[in-house]
Amino acid sequence: MNNATVKYPKNITIEMIFQFICYYCVRFLPAILVCLFCYTFTLHSFCESVSTDFPYSCAIFSFSPQNGTVTWYEKYSGGLVVAQNILLFLLVLYFASISVSFVHWSDPLWQQLPTTNKVWRVAVPAVLLFQCVFFACDIVIRSDGLPFTLSLGDVHPAVYATGLPFALIIVVINELVKRREVKLYSRYQKRRRLSFGTKLGMNSPF
Repeated sequence: MNNATVKYPKNITIEMIFQFICYYCVRFLPAILVCLFCYTFTLHSFCESVSTDFPYSCAIFSFSPQNGTVTWYEKYSGGLVVAQNILLFLLVLYFASISVSFVHWSDPLWQQLPTTNKVWRVAVPAVLLFQCVFFACDIVIRSDGLPFTLSLGDVHPAVYATGLPFALIIVVINELVKRREVKLYSRYQKRRRLSFGTKLGMNSPF
């Protein structure tokens, strides 16, 4: 079925802006919140592994300049680098999951798989592989010679239990959003065809 000719609106209404913001918040905001959750729990895992006899505070949130940012970037940078890399890996993984719904924007995932697109099929695994290599190299380089480090085995289980499976939840969320967008677009197409048919009938000589 051919699409009706789209006539772009001259004025962008508040409803259109609100709808656009809502859809993109639903798509991206859950991923960002889960990344921050995993980042916090990774730092918490590092704090649990640090000896309590160490004179520096391991508070994740601190308003003291002596026990806050300075400590994390100097004394506890071994835990910070792991948390940063886990955060970055999850962001890349979630953006790859979000891209699943953008490959074929008008077709559901179960009707048209994203793997039919050759560019996506090559780009996504390549980006994830590059991110894994960067993850390993960055931790090895930046953790060298630090007094306190954090191994991936010591990371809180909630990070893995929440962060990795959430990629599938993101796919489901984006498919639901896409389904809503397709319904709105189909409704708009029907209105355009009805409007065109009405104008054509009014101008008909018969």
